[in-house]
Amino acid sequence: YQRRVHGDIIIKINRLVMKMAIRKLCNMMKIGSVANKVLKEKKLEAGSEISLFNVNKYRAPAINLLPPTFTREAIHKESETLLQLLKAESNYVDQSDPFKSMKGLFNDISSEITTNIINTEDKLLKENAGYIFHKLGKQFRPAILITLGHTIFSHAHPNDNYYTSDVYKRIKRFAACIEIAHNCSLMQDDIIDNAELRRSQKAAYKIFGKSNTIFASDFIISRASRAIAENEDIEISQLFSMILYTLVQGEIYQALRHDYANIEDGINNYLLKTYCKTAAVLSLGSRSIGIISGIKGQELDNLFDYGVYLGLSFQISDDLLDFESKSEKIGKPALGDIHAGLTTVPLIFAMAENSNSNLRAMAYRKYRQKGDIENALSLLRKGTGLQKSHLLALNYVKLGMKCLDQYNDSKAKTTLKELTLRATLRDFQSLLIII
Repeated sequence: YQRRVHGDIIIKINRLVMKMAIRKLCNMMKIGSVANKVLKEKKLEAGSEISLFNVNKYRAPAINLLPPTFTREAIHKESETLLQLLKAESNYVDQSDPFKSMKGLFNDISSEITTNIINTEDKLLKENAGYIFHKLGKQFRPAILITLGHTIFSHAHPNDNYYTSDVYKRIKRFAACIEIAHNCSLMQDDIIDNAELRRSQKAAYKIFGKSNTIFASDFIISRASRAIAENEDIEISQLFSMILYTLVQGEIYQALRHDYANIEDGINNYLLKTYCKTAAVLSLGSRSIGIISGIKGQELDNLFDYGVYLGLSFQISDDLLDFESKSEKIGKPALGDIHAGLTTVPLIFAMAENSNSNLRAMAYRKYRQKGDIENALSLLRKGTGLQKSHLLALNYVKLGMKCLDQYNDSKAKTTLKELTLRATLRDFQSLLIII
């Protein structure tokens, strides 16, 4: 196990160094001294990806739920009250799916990806890329970014048509590149995790082999990077490279062992890992949409915060889904995280409730001893870790929606709030019954 983990870390570090070198080279080739000036002014120096994320700013909702005195009934009541408020604010309608109304938009994104960005004459690369992008899922990231752009546009130009504007063309291209980055990270994640399924179909490497899938994902992400570099200014290129860089940092961070002797440190570690692997795409992506839309100053910071809160809430709901027993419902094996040795926020809450148990030791050894997984799940289901996690996700949704108050009310803004809530709730209805 240690050899496998160390090997994975070495691979990730090699890719990280390569991407850092490419970024430096692009800076030198693209604008030279002007690029350096922009980097200095915008404080986007190498390594600043994490410094943009101050864990102390975002951890309070989780820390407030640590005390073991909360009863399941009290948490359920607070969750239901907050959920109804969020549904009212976003005009949420049960059994409705706003993603369906965006089918034309998603077709545009798919066409942008397959026709304009990753098109190639190489048969193997084309088949591999086509396989992963044939089933793109909900495409909630481009949906969020494009609707965020519409919200900003409606605020600044209430009488103009967003979808015929030059701003929309740029945002659509950027959103397509974000979807590419996300899917390429999944392709390599599946190899690292030895995953069998992705979106209810075989993982790409199971069809094309590990080497070919890595080559294909590297090719696809290089084409996305080129599309950004050719069509956007240096600041957008920098933010996109930061997204790629931070994704790699997240993989390295996740592979490390963490000591849970101090539960608050455990929360910090979880939030930092979640930012790198999930929230950075949305936060840096939202900031990029603001820049494309001509936004500056505090308004940009609020957009970054919106993306952080959405990313955290989305990942927490994903952690909850992983404890769902039916693999076919989530499109990948259930309990995959704990079997991979990962400690997610429900288990951290369980540690706070069971300070005298061996749960922290189990987490440190990544649940590798016989009986660890069964014992950890037993402690989790006896306590309120799942329920607290659901409430935490809703609290982050609330904070994310608050960041949108800087824009006038519009249909786009209401849709964005609904997408924000739906991205968090998704389909874990059976888990809500447990709550």
